[in-house]
Amino acid sequence: MRKRPPAVVFLVSLWLVWGLLVLTGGLVVLILGPPHSGLLAIFMGIIFIVFGLAHIALGIGFFRARSWVLTMGAAVSIVSIIAAIISMLSTGTGAILQIIVSVIILYCLFLPQTRAWVCRE
Repeated sequence: MRKRPPAVVFLVSLWLVWGLLVLTGGLVVLILGPPHSGLLAIFMGIIFIVFGLAHIALGIGFFRARSWVLTMGAAVSIVSIIAAIISMLSTGTGAILQIIVSVIILYCLFLPQTRAWVCRE
């Protein structure tokens, strides 16, 4: 059994914690969303839940050294960055933490030791 590099342990932890936070946020928005927002609260809650579950799945997949994690991780991180930028432009509120976490994930995904972890050559 191969020993997990520190970058892999960091990414797994980051994905799992971030996924739980986003999932919890989605459930809160879905359950406790303002009554006047109606469909918007339901839609946003579902989007947050989907992204939270995606991050948790990526953490588990990366822990198990699945090859699909590089592609899916990059795609989810890029979509998260785009969504955060759109949120900042449309609402004026900051999604800086989301951008920072996504950029860190993208950087760590393409480190040689993390690529070697999932790419069995």
